[in-house]
Amino acid sequence: ILDIGAYEAGGGTAPGANQPPVAAMTVSSASGNAPLLVNFSSAGSHDPDGSIATYRWTFGDGAAATGVTASHTYSTAGAFTATLTVTDDKGASASVSRTITTTQQPAVPAAPVLSGSVSGTRITLSWTAPRGVVTGYRLERRANNGNWRLLANTSQRTYSETRTRGTWTYRVRAFNPAGNSPWSAAVTLRTR
Repeated sequence: ILDIGAYEAGGGTAPGANQPPVAAMTVSSASGNAPLLVNFSSAGSHDPDGSIATYRWTFGDGAAATGVTASHTYSTAGAFTATLTVTDDKGASASVSRTITTTQQPAVPAAPVLSGSVSGTRITLSWTAPRGVVTGYRLERRANNGNWRLLANTSQRTYSETRTRGTWTYRVRAFNPAGNSPWSAAVTLRTR
């Protein structure tokens, strides 16, 4: 006599009974700055004794989709549980989940305020740290209303150099992964 209850209690399946499908999920990216586009695939999902009839995706932010693959954009920062549920041709189902974590990209920083002083031929510049996240600063110089020339990409907020006699104009801007701030107001200094 076959004891079907023993198979169920032991986690097995009675001979001839429908075996549940296996759900598998891959993602193009599990973390990044919002908005983050993630491509989902059910590759590896299978049914050992039949075929998978439906693929249902929930993305953890209220959105859902169906199909073997799906794409979803996470617009806000947070941790979201994406779940794939596969159902086989006899109604059994299985699920797999993956956490997608998004962070808010910093805003573009404000423009720094630049100031400078001259001592003979020595020019010293300094500038304020603007509001927001700053990765670094770009400092440019031009001579006698000529073309701007990059002097430095730096994380410092000061810069000094010795120049020959003349009129020198400087400007600086901050940058971070989101982009560049506007240029500061230009500061013109004269060396003698």
